[in-house]
Amino acid sequence: MKGSFRAIRVKSRKEFEWLIEHVTDEAFRVRDHWEFGTALNESFDKYLVELNQTPNFWELTRRAHMDAVVLRLGRLFDPHPTAISLGNLLRTMKENAVAPSTPLPACHY
Repeated sequence: MKGSFRAIRVKSRKEFEWLIEHVTDEAFRVRDHWEFGTALNESFDKYLVELNQTPNFWELTRRAHMDAVVLRLGRLFDPHPTAISLGNLLRTMKENAVAPSTPLPACHY
């Protein structure tokens, strides 16, 4: 996959900030689904009677959260040139960090 990520064309600082916010939100959504699925798995022993009253519902719920984790991680690491992914965002930052007319904010280290 080396070299498969592409820079996203950014027209303004506002658009760049939206990209950062979008990728951040995706990462938080992954974490939310992961934490909920993990907590649900851990609750099976504690609430065995309640969960056995509607086992199909809870199994589908658990699977849905784990599927959401996989799908959102796939979006975050999608190398397709049109994807708003972490790799494409990093490539965008790398290619625009030294451009004199870039709409990206300047880095002050």
